[in-house]
Amino acid sequence: MTYASFWHRLGAHILDGAVVLPIIMLISILGPGNQSLAIVIVPAQGFAFYIYTLYYHGKFGQTIGKRLLKIKVLTTDGLPIDFSRSARRNIITFIQSLPWIFGTMIAIS
Repeated sequence: MTYASFWHRLGAHILDGAVVLPIIMLISILGPGNQSLAIVIVPAQGFAFYIYTLYYHGKFGQTIGKRLLKIKVLTTDGLPIDFSRSARRNIITFIQSLPWIFGTMIAIS
């Protein structure tokens, strides 16, 4: 089994961001510009990326960015991961995004 390099994984993450960015922008545009709603929208934006990654890893074993760069997320047996493994794997990404989410919420308030 060959592991994807850091640069390939980073490229896939950037491509995934390009896929999710329109959704995040839509969430931001649809909400009126008040401060209370912004505090709700910021976590929703982070959650949108988490759900995207969770779904695509659980359903297909790869996100759109990973598919374009021919990267698969596999178990140690070489099989695509399922939803429960995707959730456990991606909870780290969600936790890593919490400082950005809280920092943005503090800046808004």
